[in-house]
Amino acid sequence: SSSSSSSSSSSQSKSVVHSVHIYPIKSCGGIHLTEHGARWELTDVGLAYDREWAIVVPSPSVTASSSATEVWRVLRQKDCSRMCMVCTRMDWKDRCLVVSAPEMEEKDELDEDVVFGELRIPLHPLRHRQRQNHPSSHGDNKRDDGAVVEKGEKGRDATNAKTIDLINCGHRCRDLRIGDLFGSTEASKKADRWFSRVLGRVCRLVRVPQDHSTPLRGAGAENIGFSNEKQLLLINMASVENLQQRLTSFRASTKVVAPMVTHLSFRPNVVVSRLPAFEENGWASGMRVHMSFGGRRLGDTGGLAEMSNPCIRCSMINRDPHTGKVIPDVLQVLSTYQKSGSAVRFGRYLSVVSSVEQDDASGRAGARVKREFVVGSSLVLAS
Repeated sequence: SSSSSSSSSSSQSKSVVHSVHIYPIKSCGGIHLTEHGARWELTDVGLAYDREWAIVVPSPSVTASSSATEVWRVLRQKDCSRMCMVCTRMDWKDRCLVVSAPEMEEKDELDEDVVFGELRIPLHPLRHRQRQNHPSSHGDNKRDDGAVVEKGEKGRDATNAKTIDLINCGHRCRDLRIGDLFGSTEASKKADRWFSRVLGRVCRLVRVPQDHSTPLRGAGAENIGFSNEKQLLLINMASVENLQQRLTSFRASTKVVAPMVTHLSFRPNVVVSRLPAFEENGWASGMRVHMSFGGRRLGDTGGLAEMSNPCIRCSMINRDPHTGKVIPDVLQVLSTYQKSGSAVRFGRYLSVVSSVEQDDASGRAGARVKREFVVGSSLVLAS
């Protein structure tokens, strides 16, 4: 069948990167690279800035691990469909993430336009700079980064040291420091107000910097930021087109009129083309992903990523990625031929291969090889 292929042939499979997608804020609109040669940096924890931010709300109905622990929940499109209409882009000149919601501008009770405007979030705010331990700087008036504590800062530092539990897509991340997640600057408070107004509920913007040493899910877990399972998600364009054909046939008999599913419905990081539909199902876990562009290898000899498990799908794919409106039949049709046990699968997760220290082109020892995903690059799997 189209849903199965041998892993032996996959070792010789060669595809092309059709597009690359980054979602700086979980469940909000993404940045989509489609032009040939467009590139994005790959770090040890995924594509740079991918799902580095999230919107969270208090979760009072969940029992905390202790009476003193607050519990917050990461907001998703399932909970708030308006999130898909929040747009994001990078302003590299000013080093900030620009957020807007042009499709949600509306009329108020006086028939006047409600304009949310742009929100600009610094990519490298002061509180996220790498701290250095100074053993001689632990006096009463100094923080562990050596900075002098002004009057009033001790109270804020005590608050920042408190911990919360955070629930992300069913996973409970325990004992996270408030100071590592919530901003206390005026810019952070402005972001909280902006999202609360746009989404119509009290919420806060949180961030996990990609140089954060401890994963959200605890020591020993894979560092995936606010992603659900793994650092990267790969989708085969031919598999999407196959699903579109099946949906068209299904709707001809059911008379359902609804938007057509696209590759964006699956919120992929990398979309590949020039492969048979569902060949990705036969790829063996652990295979290494190598990429090259213009005759140049992208990354080191160990490859960029490692093939992981299939992505298990839920009702999230039954939403139009542009409007948030429900599409009733995508999961239903997919389940008729892409079901394994009780799980419906579509796409493959990738884990980033940790970068290695090696000589760069100039022969300088110890230089870290720059790794990128490039639209139009060749992708090859190897055992």
